[in-house]
Amino acid sequence: MWAKKEIDEAGYGLTELLVSLPTLIMLLAVTAFLTLWLYQNYRMQLADLELQAEIQLTMERIVEEAHRGSRYVITENGVGSKLTIYRREDSWHGNRVTFAEETVSFELLAYSGGGHRLVLNQASWPLTGDSDSGLVNISRFYCRSDGAILHLELEGRSRFTGHSFALTTDVYFPEMRDEL
Repeated sequence: MWAKKEIDEAGYGLTELLVSLPTLIMLLAVTAFLTLWLYQNYRMQLADLELQAEIQLTMERIVEEAHRGSRYVITENGVGSKLTIYRREDSWHGNRVTFAEETVSFELLAYSGGGHRLVLNQASWPLTGDSDSGLVNISRFYCRSDGAILHLELEGRSRFTGHSFALTTDVYFPEMRDEL
């Protein structure tokens, strides 16, 4: 049989602990830093996506109402443009059809706290500014008439990230081509 050599191992456990403990602390610190950085980056990306979605959905709503409309009127309110779209609605009553003209208006209004929201028909129906993470503030709503073509510009800014997003589009009103 082979004879075992006895080695004095006293103190090696403490030395291993002194070497491995700072390494463990460094790994935990780097992991915590990366986790917080990723969470903040995630929140910023989410806020930017919410800004883009809110501007796109609002512009879609305006364009949808414009396509249903027959004419429009643009006025300025000091903060931005106010767009009023007139559309004819018909309804059947027995054997006859009645026509009524309805209006839909989009207006940029200033709110307390320095923000602006785009509202539909009245101040109690905001189309923008109800997001939780994006904190969207509409910085520009501008409408310009070019005959039967309506030019629309909508720009929003995220109060969380400070980034802005803008959309522009044109809408053609065929019934107005002879009026203007």
